[in-house]
Amino acid sequence: MRFKIISLPTLLLFTKIVLAQSDNKSNDSLYLSKHTVHSLESALKVSPNKVYQIDVSFKSLREFPKEILTFVNLERLTINYNAIRNIPEEIKTLKNLKYIDMRQNPIKELPDGFYSLTNLEEIILGGCEIENISPKICNLKKLTSINLSGNHIKSLPLEMLKLTQLEILDISNIHFNEFPVMICELTSLKQLDIRDNNLSTLPPCISNLKMLKDLSISFNKFIIIPEIIFEINGLEKLNLSGLPFNKFPKKMKKSVKLKNIYLIQCAITKNESEMKRLKKWLPKCDIKEK
Repeated sequence: MRFKIISLPTLLLFTKIVLAQSDNKSNDSLYLSKHTVHSLESALKVSPNKVYQIDVSFKSLREFPKEILTFVNLERLTINYNAIRNIPEEIKTLKNLKYIDMRQNPIKELPDGFYSLTNLEEIILGGCEIENISPKICNLKKLTSINLSGNHIKSLPLEMLKLTQLEILDISNIHFNEFPVMICELTSLKQLDIRDNNLSTLPPCISNLKMLKDLSISFNKFIIIPEIIFEINGLEKLNLSGLPFNKFPKKMKKSVKLKNIYLIQCAITKNESEMKRLKKWLPKCDIKEK
């Protein structure tokens, strides 16, 4: 596989670079863009190992700039909203990478080298065209957040269960017909977004997510709201927007800690008796209908 090499001066012209603090604790930062090309000469004198953050979003890049691979101490890489189709295997050289945002690129597959970035804590891949997540994702044991929204994934690998520090999972708009039951074992989850799928039921095991505080099941096909949701005692925010249900569960636990419920574009907001019952059940909850 060949990659078109973009010259370093060209890359730097359109890149924001944040440098590490120098030994004397002074904060050396350069912000380089087409409007501040006067900083280019200074940037070219910077040692690559002092570059910690790069942002090359919205630059119409068609190839992954291989010059990025020279910044071996890079911790944050934002390369979203481009036209990049392939990520090089050599990305594995960025061993210090903690954060990567590649959303809105037509990427279909991640190379094995990506799954060797064991310091990754946050991955954003929303709006790509990824069809498969490798079982090797289990290598990313420090991962706390992953956004897979809007991809073409058919299933999640069971190896994700080894991501014991995962707190945020976004699998919205993937067109899942069934809830991936293995998620119930990701007991560190605090935020789960499964909106815009084709779900009509949830498994009882979702109550295992004792740490879950934020759940969105909006714009699915739930005709009846699963009572099991209200067994998640720590839940504080619940998004039910766009669902075709017309009644709340008959039994609603008093112990629920819900602070926010979203009912935007829900027919039930026109059912006065049900809305009255909801407000009586949760008098301190902020109910958003618009």
